Amino acid sequence: MVKTGGCQPSRNRYQGEPTRLFFCALICIQTLWSVDGLSAPQGAESTSFQNMPSGQTCVILRQIQVQDDPLSPRRRRNLLQPFIGACLSPERIRKILSVLTEAYLKEGWVTTRPYLTDQKIQNGILNIRVLQGRIDSVRSQTSGHSSLRIRNAFWGQKGSLLDLNRLESSLERMNRASHRKNSF
Repeated sequence: MVKTGGCQPSRNRYQGEPTRLFFCALICIQTLWSVDGLSAPQGAESTSFQNMPSGQTCVILRQIQVQDDPLSPRRRRNLLQPFIGACLSPERIRKILSVLTEAYLKEGWVTTRPYLTDQKIQNGILNIRVLQGRIDSVRSQTSGHSSLRIRNAFWGQKGSLLDLNRLESSLERMNRASHRKNSF
């Protein structure tokens, strides 16, 4: 059995509430370990507001700060750089969160999710926090497996990011060494 801690915000939590998306935050208690950010290139427009043709004012996205992101800085930069310098809208924010979620799923991090923090976006900085699903424990629900066999098959995974690909390969190794077929 694999257990993960923390809350997991719903993917469509703010669907139908685009204005609240800017000013509300999903609240999960998690210690901040690092802050990595992307900034607009030097010489980019210095003001964060720009008039749109319809007369509405939009906030230009100058920087995206992602806290607790397990992606490499290079990969994060490649994913998020296309959004820098664009007008910030609820749809664009959803797209940014979706791009990050898709990247986590491709890595096998099925319980890792980005969400918005409490913020003022008038400065053109979007703050995103990542809730990382971690493995609390791996144990057998049947009495036929020794704790040593389980510990060897899933060595080093306790406390690490829940990586479905890694769990599946560990389970395959355990199945090869056993006459029983194990599953999640």
